[in-house]
Amino acid sequence: MALGIIVASQLSDSFSFLLKWALPIWFLLLFTRIVLFKRISPKPYFGLITITLFFLIGMINFQKTEPRFTTHHFTHAPSEETTQHINLKITEVLKSNVYQDKFVAKVASIDGRPTSGKILLLIPKEKMTQTLSVDDELYVYSEIQLIPKALNPYQFDYKRYLEHQGIFAQVRLSENELIFCGSGASSIKGIAHGFRMFLIQKLQKASIDLNERSILQALVLGYRNDISEETYQNYAAAGAIHILAVSGLHVGILFIIFSKVLSPITVLRKGKVLRAIIVVILLWCYAFIAGGSPSVVRAVTMFSFFALAEMLDRPTNSFNTLFLSFFLLIILEPRWIFHVGFQMSYLAVFFILWLQPKIYKWYRPKFYLDQLFWSIVSVSLAAQIGIAPLSIFYFNQFPGLFLLTNLVILPVLSFLLLGGLIIILLAAMEMLPDSIAFYYNEILLWLNNFIAWVAEQESFLLKNLTLSTIQLLLLYVLLFFGMKMSTHRCKKYLFYCGGVLVLFYGTKLYETRNFQKEKLILFHRTAKTILVKQSGSKLQLFSNDSMAITTEYPLKSFIQQRKIKEISITKVPNYFVQNGHKTLLIDSASVYPRIKVHSLLLVNSPKINLDRAIDSLEPRLIIADGSNYKSYVQRWMLTALKRKLPFHYTGEKGAYIISNE
Repeated sequence: MALGIIVASQLSDSFSFLLKWALPIWFLLLFTRIVLFKRISPKPYFGLITITLFFLIGMINFQKTEPRFTTHHFTHAPSEETTQHINLKITEVLKSNVYQDKFVAKVASIDGRPTSGKILLLIPKEKMTQTLSVDDELYVYSEIQLIPKALNPYQFDYKRYLEHQGIFAQVRLSENELIFCGSGASSIKGIAHGFRMFLIQKLQKASIDLNERSILQALVLGYRNDISEETYQNYAAAGAIHILAVSGLHVGILFIIFSKVLSPITVLRKGKVLRAIIVVILLWCYAFIAGGSPSVVRAVTMFSFFALAEMLDRPTNSFNTLFLSFFLLIILEPRWIFHVGFQMSYLAVFFILWLQPKIYKWYRPKFYLDQLFWSIVSVSLAAQIGIAPLSIFYFNQFPGLFLLTNLVILPVLSFLLLGGLIIILLAAMEMLPDSIAFYYNEILLWLNNFIAWVAEQESFLLKNLTLSTIQLLLLYVLLFFGMKMSTHRCKKYLFYCGGVLVLFYGTKLYETRNFQKEKLILFHRTAKTILVKQSGSKLQLFSNDSMAITTEYPLKSFIQQRKIKEISITKVPNYFVQNGHKTLLIDSASVYPRIKVHSLLLVNSPKINLDRAIDSLEPRLIIADGSNYKSYVQRWMLTALKRKLPFHYTGEKGAYIISNE
């Protein structure tokens, strides 16, 4: 079913017809099979039919979330004007940046016609005089815009990221576009968000410093908007970023605490059932306090299944329970399968259930403290082994001191979480003693200082690591066969591991050979010209700026992914040849020789008559980068269209690449 969702996400509109009729055709074939042969044969036919069924269900379930299959989605709303009257309802408050506040909003109607779908709402800070919250309604007269796609190689694709959240467009409010703002009908998520903000406001009055209070809010309430960039980077470098997002770890700790505290109930008749019900209720109450974010809802759903499985008082399989919760969640929200937090949470729990018992058998502790220490080590190792490839794939780094961090944090995390929950509730009732707040603040201060010290050990932080999608999958296959080999001591698993390693290094060799091809790349960046020539591990940057930055967007990720080791900077040439392709560059000086070229590159808004330049140079292609004024680009685009010449503007079509094949 998960594979069906992934495949459906890659299908184009041309497959819509086939997908629409896939499930009815499958049921027709199944019905014919039953009628003609009276029964479904066992293996392998029944397994194949079952797998095909859930694959198709996964595909169709995902396609139902696509705008093209949603009748009332705002993208289908007809309009003669680009600017429309839009009724929006806030559904989520995102972290603001220096210039603007960000929200996720539901499009309730356009020009009075009911619609559905979510958009990203961007409001400049100076335009809003009041604070917006979940369930607030806005009436605006504005334009719904497409979210810009990734324009440069290896750039973070924000458009695709938002699409995985179900967001397909954005609205940027400018001056006088906001007509009305007020409270809308309350929802459960809105009430939960309001209650969380109430708790945060009460907590601000406590005797806890801002930096430590931001950690408390993240640790207990999952509210990370107040965490400074420096603190966040420290936790990431120390391998402790997981404690700053309410997830399976936090809910799992509370699940164990609630189960232990309520264990006396089990002596009663139906005591296990009663305990499970109370634990589930308490977990969902915590999800409400934490604002009902997707991460906490996923985690509580997962452990609710574990609690209910325990309530049945019958032999259960933890893996079946885990995957049952996984199954339910991707039925309800198929796009969650693409969320990094969702993937890491389930992988961590799966590897803890699978590997931790095997790792624990490596050593037999005799004393209580020894058992506690080894339990933490085995759990940390199992979880980290499970998420390490995924962490490298997404974040390109691996914290070498993760074990030390977890050995220090995990023993006190239960106290921090439970103590923080009590402190927040006491603060809400204005009954929090200053002495308790002071001691808790000191513990958080010690925690932050320890994390900062670990983050300073840069030699243990492995950076600039890269994995392709195929290599990621091969690593997990290698982990599977490796653990099988360690437990079964069977030669065939050694053979399988060797085969996977050959495939892994084969893909690395293929990538390396591909990177050896010489490429000339014109990147897109507003107000700048970034032209580079890459050959193997060497990069030549053409720039007239002696302070050219290679550690910032858009070169940083390119240098990292391409494994560039040597960088040189030279002035931008006015004429260059790559793979027999002659390109002439015209800058603000507006001076050019009368020669025939294949392409004409316009930078820094040259004041030229493009018609005359085309007559003189006879180019086959015209290119403009982000250093030009948009009004100039629009004028050149019309000229190229009139002259029937291809026009490549990096601000729309992305980076322009010429390579030697």
